[in-house]
Amino acid sequence: MLSTKRSEYINIINKTYMKKLIQKFLAVITATPMLLIGSPAFIAQAASANPALNPADACSLDIALVLDKSGSIGGNEAEIKGAAKAVVNAFLPATDTELGVIFFDSTSAVVQPLTNNVTDLETAIDTLSAGGGTFWGPAIDDGRTMLEVGDRDDADHKDLMIMFSDGSPSDTGEAEADAAKTSASTMPIRILGVGIGTGAATSSFRTITNGGSSVVSPPDAFGIDTDIVMSDFATLEADLVALVNSLCDETIPEEDGGDDTVINKNSAYVKNVVSS
Repeated sequence: MLSTKRSEYINIINKTYMKKLIQKFLAVITATPMLLIGSPAFIAQAASANPALNPADACSLDIALVLDKSGSIGGNEAEIKGAAKAVVNAFLPATDTELGVIFFDSTSAVVQPLTNNVTDLETAIDTLSAGGGTFWGPAIDDGRTMLEVGDRDDADHKDLMIMFSDGSPSDTGEAEADAAKTSASTMPIRILGVGIGTGAATSSFRTITNGGSSVVSPPDAFGIDTDIVMSDFATLEADLVALVNSLCDETIPEEDGGDDTVINKNSAYVKNVVSS
C-alpha cells in the first residue's frame, strides 16, 4: 500500500513538474519567436496579422522610411526623394510624429535616426544616390532596430515601417536575409510596402506584411488598413500624399476645392500633384 501511494505521489509531482516546464518553454518561444526562425511551420503559427493602426494613434507615430537606392533606381532618384520628403512634410511640423531614414542596396545604412527635425530629414534624403543590389534583409533588420530600440514609448507612439522598392529582393535564398524577411511578419511593427514600377512584385511585399490582404493600386482609394501600395515613379509623390492623408486626415494634405492642389492646413507644405 505504501509503495502504491508513493508511486501515485511521484506521478503527481512529475506531471506538475512537466507542466511547469512546458509552460516556461511556451512562454519563451512566444516572447522570442526568432529562436525557431529556421522552422517555417513555427513561423506560420507565430505570425500575427500586420499590426493595425487606430485613427487615434495615426497622427503620433514613429516611422522608419526604408528607401531602395539600388542600381535600378538610377534616373529616378528625384522621384524617390520627392515622395519621401512629401511624407516628412505631411506629418511635420503639424503632428507629434518622428521619422527616421534608412537607405539600402547591397547593404543597409541608417542615414537619419528618428527625429522631428524637417531640415535634418530632408538633408538625409537628399544624399540618396543609386547603385548596388536590392537586399531587403539588412534593411528590415535596421528598420526593426530603429523602431524597437531607438524609438519612443510604443504605448503613445505606434511604430510604422514604410518600405519603398522598385524590385523583388535580390538576397532571396540567403538564409539570414530570408529569416529577416520572414520574421518581419512577427514584428510588433506595422509594415507598409510601397512597390514602384513594373519590377515590383506584390508577392514580395506580402512576405513582409504577413499576407498583405489590403493591396491598393491608385486610383483606388487608400485606407488606414492599406498594407501594400503599388505605384510608379511618375505618380509616387502624389500617391504617398494621398496615402498619408488616409492615415491622419485631420492634418495631412487634402484636395482643395477640386483644383488638384494639395494643401496641409497646419504646415507650410503646398504641392501641386498634377505638375509634380
